[in-house]
Amino acid sequence: MGVKVMEKEFLIKTAEDFIEHSQDNYIAKEVALSDNIVGMRIFNISIFAFGSADDEYFELLKQPPVIGEHFLLPKEWLPGAKTVISFFTF
Repeated sequence: MGVKVMEKEFLIKTAEDFIEHSQDNYIAKEVALSDNIVGMRIFNISIFAFGSADDEYFELLKQPPVIGEHFLLPKEWLPGAKTVISFFTF
């Protein structure tokens, strides 16, 4: 279990480092629509969630009122999947 926790922590730390330090996360003068946004950070916060690829709640997403049959379960999309990682930034 310690290895899995360390992998999660590494992934989260890598994303946090990108958000804080990568020049790719800041608006460059060459692409800015106006001078007042040059250097503005694009993403500020990250939220991570980790879940089992076997979680029964994924089945609910196949229901027509939710997403529908075209939704692929994690194991249908990536056979052998063990974990689903959700990553949101804003």
